[in-house]
Amino acid sequence: MQQDIVTGRSKIDNTFIMHVVYPSYNKWDTLQPLFKKHGYAMIMPSTKVMYIDGQAIEDLSKDQFYAIQAHEIAHHILKHKGHYTADQEREADVAGIAILQHLQYNLASKALEDRAIQSYGRTNLSLKPQQLALLKAYTSSI
Repeated sequence: MQQDIVTGRSKIDNTFIMHVVYPSYNKWDTLQPLFKKHGYAMIMPSTKVMYIDGQAIEDLSKDQFYAIQAHEIAHHILKHKGHYTADQEREADVAGIAILQHLQYNLASKALEDRAIQSYGRTNLSLKPQQLALLKAYTSSI
C-alpha cells in the first residue's frame, strides 16, 4: 500500500531530510506545480529539507535516486536560493557529480554525469573557484 508521504534521511548526507510525497498527500496540490517546474525534487531554500515526487521516481534505480539527492544537496552547498537559473542547475549537477565521486557512488555519479553531458555538453561542466572552495569544504566534512 502506497503511503501519502515517506520521510527519511538522505543516504548521501544524513543531515538532510527527504520527504517523498505522493498524490494522496494533503499538500500535493501545492507541491505538484513545483515538481512540474523543478523536476523530480526540490530543496527548500536555506534548509536541509527536500521534497521528492514519489510518483515520478517509481521507476528509477537507487543510483538515479542518489543522483537526485546529490543534485539537491549541491544546491544547498552552493548556497542557491530557489528559482534556480540554468547555470545554477548545471552547477548543482557538477557539484552533485563531485559529491557522488567523493563517496564512491560510481553508478550514481555516472547517471548524473550522463544527464549533465546530455543537457550542457561535455565542455561546460565546471565550477567557479568560490564554488569549488565550498564543495571542497563540504566533501572534507562528509
